[in-house]
Amino acid sequence: MKRIFKLSLVLICVLTFSFSAVCDEVKVEEIIDKIENLYDIDSSSGILKQTIKTTKNEERAFEILMFSKDGTDKQYMEFLSPSRVKGIKFLYLNDGKDIWTFFPRTGRMRKLASHHKKKKVMGSEFTYEDMTFGNLKEKYTFKLLKEEKFEKEDCWVIEMIPTEKGPSYKKQIMWVRQLDYYPVKIEFYDDELLKTLYQRDIKTVQGIPTAFTIVMITAETKSETKMELIKFKYHVELEDNIFTTQYLKRE
Repeated sequence: MKRIFKLSLVLICVLTFSFSAVCDEVKVEEIIDKIENLYDIDSSSGILKQTIKTTKNEERAFEILMFSKDGTDKQYMEFLSPSRVKGIKFLYLNDGKDIWTFFPRTGRMRKLASHHKKKKVMGSEFTYEDMTFGNLKEKYTFKLLKEEKFEKEDCWVIEMIPTEKGPSYKKQIMWVRQLDYYPVKIEFYDDELLKTLYQRDIKTVQGIPTAFTIVMITAETKSETKMELIKFKYHVELEDNIFTTQYLKRE
């Protein structure tokens, strides 16, 4: 009788654990679907201020014009100031699989090689592959780790392991605000923590939650890059020719 009771307990524990794991898998799939819906915007345009703070506490500021279409599938960025970088342009196509750069001083345009996508963009803490969001379910597998508060907000904490189509990191940990499914913090790991992204000053723009301040901080050096939206708008009319290599060369 005792043996039967013990076996029953074991079976109940196994079934409970399995049911919990299935529930977590379903929940994380639903959360990811909600996040992708947030970023699945037909088009947007804006101007942002990017400030790079070095380890010596020196600051460099840039003003950037940006356009996007079909979520982050097509993105165009152009540096407006200061004068030494004015006219430098970037074009992201196919969700960042194809990236072109244009430098006005040389008049040369080049396509970025795959191994260069891990490099920093213009001395910032963002790499080229950080600049796209895209199809999360294609790029990662997910695991719901826990629920906890971050900056007084209830969040889901989700582990993201890149697939072959994902970025070069070994894993990412994402804090997702339960209020509106908005990612508010992402940690990037290799063998150890590399850097952390914070999305703050979240406002509703045309019914869509939008972070007006985004900060990336490197774990080892504490150097950081802050991006602040100055002007921003969704659902704008954008000509398809903006997202072409020919447009990069225009004066």
